[in-house]
Order: sequence, then C-alpha cells, then structure tokens
Amino acid sequence: MPISAHQLWLWLNLTGLLSVAAMVVGAASNNQPLTILAGAMFAIVASIVGWRFAALASKAESLDVLAAGFAWLMSIAWAWAGVAMLACYYLTDLSWQHAWQYGAGMLLIGGLTAQYARTRLIPGSRFAAKDTVLAASLLTQLQGLAAVLGVVILALSGKLDAAKQDWAANVVFVAGGLAIFALSAAARRAERQYYRSADT
Repeated sequence: MPISAHQLWLWLNLTGLLSVAAMVVGAASNNQPLTILAGAMFAIVASIVGWRFAALASKAESLDVLAAGFAWLMSIAWAWAGVAMLACYYLTDLSWQHAWQYGAGMLLIGGLTAQYARTRLIPGSRFAAKDTVLAASLLTQLQGLAAVLGVVILALSGKLDAAKQDWAANVVFVAGGLAIFALSAAARRAERQYYRSADT
C-alpha cells in the first residue's frame, strides 16, 4: 500500500521523540556514541521522509498543499533540534551556557515555520500570493545551503571536540543541519516535479 503524507509526518514525529529520549540517556551517562547514533537516526529518517514526500509531488492537490506539507516537516526538524538541545542540557548534568539560547531559537523558528504551514492553506492567504511563493522558495533554498555550510564549517573548524561540554550541542547542530538540508533539497525537487507534472 502506498505511503501517505500523514504517515510520513507520523514517522518523523515518532523518530524525533525516540531520538531525543536516546540522546538524553546518552548525555546523562556521557555515552557520546549513543547520542551521536540517536542524532544520526533522526537525520537519516528526515532525509528519507523528505524524499518520499517529494515523490508525492505529482499527486499534490496544489502547490500550496505541497509547500505547506514540507513546511510542516521542516517545523518538526527545527522543533526536534530545539527540544533535543534543551533536553540534553536541562534533563542531565551536562552544562553549557548557550544551550537555552540555541534551544529557544530553534523552537521559535519551528513555531514560525509551523504557523507558515498553517497559514499557507487558508484561502486568500497572503502567503499564497505569487511574489510570496517565490520568496518562500528562495528562502527554502537559502536555508538548505546555510544548514549544510554550517555543518561543513563546524566540522572544519575543529570545534567538534568530544572533551568539551558542548559536545551534545554539536550533535544537535550536525544532525539538525543535515536534516534541514535534506528537507530543503527535497522541497526544491518536489517543487520542480510539481511544475513539470502541471505542464504535461
């Protein structure tokens, strides 16, 4: 039976909850491999979900439905990063002074993205206007580029030091960045597929 968009949304949410729980256990016991594995699990599932969702592009009712769907997925990824950041540092003995700032910022972006997804589907929404649609598409591409560049810069900077207190935060940065990049790339692919199918 073909997988539905709702099932993909549920899979990403479930994976997010399980991975955060595993990351907290890893952070509490200083088990860095477990924390890394849990973060990687979310990033991998987010990538799979994104590309599977992109495969549904030609069946989307409208570009608004497609864009809103990807926005929901991205909001989950941002929320996951925020919750994972805060949980690793406020439910364990790990301490990092910037955890609340990054965690709160990620949750805020996730909330704004979810609000965009909800508003995009309202009839006559300003977010469905042509110029806003183009801006949102560009912003999605820039988001993906910024995410992957952030991961590369973090890796090349030598800041991925397992001995420092921010090691759990780095797991969130890398896994979250890769998830956002994958979803942004999949959204761009889906958009192109949608326009191709609409032209035929």
